[in-house]
Amino acid sequence: MHANALYQGMNRLVSDVNDANIRQLFVMHFNREGNACNTAEDSLYNLTRVQAALYWYTNHLLMKIQKDTQQKVKFVQGDEQQAAKWERMGGAEEFGDNSIVLTSPPGESGMLYLRDSEKYRDVRVSAKLEGNVVGRQTIYLRYDRQKESFVRLLLENNELKLEEKQAGRPLVELSKATLSEIHWKPEDLAYDKATVYSKAQTEAGAAKEDPGYPVNISHMRLREIALSGKRLTVSVDKQVVIDSQETAQDSGGIALESRYSEQNQKDDIYDAVFTDVSVVAPAAGEPGKETNLFRNAYSGWRV
Repeated sequence: MHANALYQGMNRLVSDVNDANIRQLFVMHFNREGNACNTAEDSLYNLTRVQAALYWYTNHLLMKIQKDTQQKVKFVQGDEQQAAKWERMGGAEEFGDNSIVLTSPPGESGMLYLRDSEKYRDVRVSAKLEGNVVGRQTIYLRYDRQKESFVRLLLENNELKLEEKQAGRPLVELSKATLSEIHWKPEDLAYDKATVYSKAQTEAGAAKEDPGYPVNISHMRLREIALSGKRLTVSVDKQVVIDSQETAQDSGGIALESRYSEQNQKDDIYDAVFTDVSVVAPAAGEPGKETNLFRNAYSGWRV
C-alpha cells in the first residue's frame, strides 16, 4: 500500500488486514507524513513523521522541527566571519564558502541586514539567486529600518518585481516583468496519489491543486543592481530589465529576505539561496575607487 494511506479512506477490508499484520509484527507504526511531534495521547500505530524534501537545507529541517515541537533548536550558522557582517532580523542563516542560505520562519519572512551598509548611498549589488522557483528571494536597497522605507527587488515564481515604500506611505509597485521560461521535466511534478502529470496537462488544468511551476524545482538567476543617486538599473542573466528607474528613497542599507509562496500548500518554510554575493560602494568623486562592503564569491586559486 502507499505511504500515508492506512486509516485514510482506503478499502476497509484492506485496511483491517494491514492493521492486523502491522500490530503483529511491530510495536509501533509511523503511518502519516506531517508533524514531527507525537504525544502520549497519540496511537502507537498511527504516528506522524516529518518527510524531508530533497531540496531542504539543514536549517529548513530544524525550522520544521522547531515549528512542530514548539521547542527552541540551535540552527547551523556556518562561516562565523561572514556571519559577523550581517544582522539577523528573522529566520536562520547558513553561510557556506560562497553562499548564504536564508531560511524563513513558518509563514513569515527571514531577513538579514548588512551591518554599516546604511553609510553608503550608492551601491552595486550582484548575486546569483538559486532557491526554488516557487518562493520569494528579495534584495532590499536603502532600507531604513526605523522609518520602514526601502526599495526592494524581489524574485517570486519567476516574476521580477521592483517595489518602493516611503515612510508613512503605502507600498508602490514600480515595475514587474515575467522572466524567460524555466524548463522542467515531467517527473518533477509528482502528486500524492502516485500520479505524474505532463507539463501540457498541467497547463491545461489537469492538476489544479498545484498551478504554475512545481514547488520542488530550483533555478539560477544572476541579478546585478546599480543604484546611483535616484537612478536604479537592474540586469538579470546579463540582460537589462530595468533601465534607470527613478526612486525617491534617499538613505538606508542593504538587506536580504526569504519568504514562502502560498502556492506551496504543504510547506510554509522557504530557503532563499544567495550565491557569489558582491556589495560594493563607489567612492564619491574618485573614479575607479570603491569600498567592498561584502563579498563571498570565489576569486581564483589559492597558491
